[in-house]
Amino acid sequence: MSNQITDLDVFFNPKSIAIVGASDTFKFGYTMTNYLLNSNFKTYPVNIHKDIIFGHKVFKNINDIPADIELAIIVVRNEFVLQIVKDSVKKGVKGIIIETAGFAETGIEKFVKIQEEIEIIAKNSNVRIIGPNCVGVTNFNNKFTTTEIDFDQSIEGGTISIIAQSGVLGNIFVEWSASQKIGFSKTITLGNKVDVDEIDMLEYLEKDPS
Repeated sequence: MSNQITDLDVFFNPKSIAIVGASDTFKFGYTMTNYLLNSNFKTYPVNIHKDIIFGHKVFKNINDIPADIELAIIVVRNEFVLQIVKDSVKKGVKGIIIETAGFAETGIEKFVKIQEEIEIIAKNSNVRIIGPNCVGVTNFNNKFTTTEIDFDQSIEGGTISIIAQSGVLGNIFVEWSASQKIGFSKTITLGNKVDVDEIDMLEYLEKDPS
């Protein structure tokens, strides 16, 4: 919690995005990739095994992208996440969302240590990190999301925000709100909280005009 709260705005209003592990097949990250690449948000897919995804050129590494990147969204397998975090810091991103699961929550020493290394990177850099083991965020006011939310549903913007540890719980709230015609401003899922936690987000939301 050492960095300024204003740094968290990158998670809700990013000027440029890299999806590392972007996919055009039906697996984790597919819906988000399809949505963001076809949205008004400047989005770059990164995947070492692909050349084209949904008609967009794919980059093998985030550092191959010939533009500044503000937010990196990571959806690769857990054993590759640490290197992607290092690559993203080298790129100069402001924020990272690690949606990949399989870290300290597994109790497996190897993955506990990887999470600890990611936490050290967060403490020693100017990069804010959400996750791992989460589905990230949604901003209903500008329709930015790293989740699988369907904005074609009757989901309205509003002034209520939700902070949850669990991505499943966050999605349940959203589905319920749509059925009740209750508008949300933002939903945030934090997962294992290597960096950004509830206090950070509460302080950010307190100052959020929406």
